[in-house]
Amino acid sequence: MSYKMHILVCGGTGCRASASHQIITRLEECLKEKNLEDEVQVIATGCFGFCEKGPIVKVMPDNTFYVQVKPDDAEEIVNEHVIKGRKVERLLYKDPEKKEAFHQIFYCPIQMKRFVQDMKLLYPLKCLRFPHLVLQPLI
Repeated sequence: MSYKMHILVCGGTGCRASASHQIITRLEECLKEKNLEDEVQVIATGCFGFCEKGPIVKVMPDNTFYVQVKPDDAEEIVNEHVIKGRKVERLLYKDPEKKEAFHQIFYCPIQMKRFVQDMKLLYPLKCLRFPHLVLQPLI
């Protein structure tokens, strides 16, 4: 199945502790209510590397990066971003000094991803060392 949009939800330890699994459930419910479950895929990913601002939700293909998302924000993300194509400004990261909103955040340059180089293209389902995980392309 080919999806028009992917919503990536951080499944790292910090984000999971802050209810990212409930965000996933709520996003899936909202998409189903709007009959969009065949067009938009919700995926739990590994850590995005910005734990301080988690839970993180990233919308592809436009690479929009939402921070400190709560399960109650799912409906607004679906209604505004998915359906109307408008970013949810209040959930975008804001530079603490300039107060400017950023639509995209890139992985911290001093951290090194040793296993996955490009998280927007891969997500864990299986791998060789851990048979219960696998890497599959999103697109």
